[in-house]
Amino acid sequence: MKPKEIPLRSGKSIDKYLIDKTGKAINLKLNVRNRTQGNNSAKGIHLLTFTLINQNSGGSENIRNEDCFFQVSFSVAANEKCFLPYKVAVSKADKEDEKSNRLLFRNKKTFAVGHGCSPKWDDNETELTNSIITEAIPSYE
Repeated sequence: MKPKEIPLRSGKSIDKYLIDKTGKAINLKLNVRNRTQGNNSAKGIHLLTFTLINQNSGGSENIRNEDCFFQVSFSVAANEKCFLPYKVAVSKADKEDEKSNRLLFRNKKTFAVGHGCSPKWDDNETELTNSIITEAIPSYE
């Protein structure tokens, strides 16, 4: 996907239909949705959600293996470090473990959140990163 294709207005989205290595359509689409809140758009800051959607539909019989996608991975990358971390949400109602985790991980930033996968980025990056990759089976130290 080219940068000019990314939706820059909140609430807008774009669908990109994907193909396999041979150029054949595979009924898998990438949806990119802009979920920017407040006046961040004016500052050039956007909150984007990237979602892979299986377009195959199951029939009344068993699901065909050929229509399934297992442990799919994708990445979002830029030529320069432009991905900002999420802002840390702090509340007076935070429990002791939440406060402890904020202290322990104060120098580690969260650049992405996965749903059904784990996002990964260069953990040495503290302010900006230029690449986020999904992993079906995450690793840790």
